[in-house]
Amino acid sequence: MQMNDIGEKSFLRSLIPSLKRADTFINGFGNDASVIDIGLPEISVAFKIDRAARPIAAYMGWAGFDTWGRLAVTANLSDILAVGALPTAFMLSVTVPGDWDPERVRSIILGAAEACDSKGVAFVGGDTKEGNEANVVGTAIGVINKKKVVSRRSANVGDSIVLAGRLGGFAGAYLLMKAGLVTKNSGYERCLSHPECAWDEAKFIFGSCAVTSAVDLSDGLSEGLQLLTSDQQGILLDLDQLPIHDWALKASKALNVNATNFAFTVGDWGMLFSMSDADAQRAVRLAPRGMPLSIIGTVVPQEAAGFYSGKTKARYKMNCELGNEHFRRRMENESDYFTQLVSTEVLSKI
Repeated sequence: MQMNDIGEKSFLRSLIPSLKRADTFINGFGNDASVIDIGLPEISVAFKIDRAARPIAAYMGWAGFDTWGRLAVTANLSDILAVGALPTAFMLSVTVPGDWDPERVRSIILGAAEACDSKGVAFVGGDTKEGNEANVVGTAIGVINKKKVVSRRSANVGDSIVLAGRLGGFAGAYLLMKAGLVTKNSGYERCLSHPECAWDEAKFIFGSCAVTSAVDLSDGLSEGLQLLTSDQQGILLDLDQLPIHDWALKASKALNVNATNFAFTVGDWGMLFSMSDADAQRAVRLAPRGMPLSIIGTVVPQEAAGFYSGKTKARYKMNCELGNEHFRRRMENESDYFTQLVSTEVLSKI
């Protein structure tokens, strides 16, 4: 058997039970970031390490390789935010073949430094090494009140699900650019080259709501929904409330692709939260103008979970996944991922 046969998720599910959890490891394995008790009365430290995906926009010539550095920062800060922590510092590891253009490497590092500076996070160096292929790995730390750590899989039945962000913007922009339906300088490439995590949204939600569970959407909406609840629970998702990005809607119309497909793609760096319905309603009502917060579903017993639309009076089933599944399907591989996006109905009526 090979890793391709089981995929990243199944491999980790089988591995984690065999790992010993240290007494100082507050939130345990399997969360967006790991929180460690460092012996202070209230403050703990959150850690994250993550490989940044291959930057499609840079390899397509739509953007520079500073995109890769920004992506590494976004991926790691998003995970730190998802446990309720405040990111404070970031480091970068860059591995490239010896025949790589040094200006590309310089751009990657400067892109990371720029992204850190934009969020008030300290860029504190890293490591540069030679390897057979190019890889960029980031690591971030943050601080958090140890009594306010939020984990995955801890939502309660009756909680509402709040989405921070809009869905499908990255995939919509990519498809429009690839098809030549928009020009390089039209602004669409910025969505592909300047990834943004839900920084302001996370700070607002954690500062004003009693969040029961949270997860970032680095691997897509479907995966995120599954990670909010225990095995005995699920999400009843209201398809009519999904905030599809304008660029996804444009790509849907131009390429004759079901707009709902775009809701399940990756690349947009949104975040999901569960909380009481009262908190969810208040958060949406009091959010600063322009902050994209949407109530998209409810936590229910597992047998009641699924997808429904009040407009069509129908329930739906999922036919395929458009999230990231390493060793099987990744958006950065482009062809198989986007072929599935444009040729398959992700959801169908039951």
